[in-house]
Amino acid sequence: MPSSNGKNGEPRLVSVILAGSTFTIRTDASQDYVTRLEQYVNEKLEEVQPDGRTLSARNALALAALSIADDYFSALESREALEENVRDRLKRVMARVDAALDSDDGPRDAP
Repeated sequence: MPSSNGKNGEPRLVSVILAGSTFTIRTDASQDYVTRLEQYVNEKLEEVQPDGRTLSARNALALAALSIADDYFSALESREALEENVRDRLKRVMARVDAALDSDDGPRDAP
């Protein structure tokens, strides 16, 4: 079964089309994963060229790369905030468990 990054076997050559140019890459990711990446990058390319405005492929790819980097860093920040929230909640739960155990008068007899 492929991992979350689509890795599933031996590296092979795969072609993708970005900004109208074909690129051949070596990857061990599944074809589905590579297709999703290609679609994502092409969506970003469309976002940076609104209203039919034409940019050079180089400029469009640079702007798309910045947009993708922004998405990546925003996701990292969200993940870090979520991890901090989970840590804080876990600490509170553990403190309550510890307090409950400390207040216990010892072992209870089974009924």
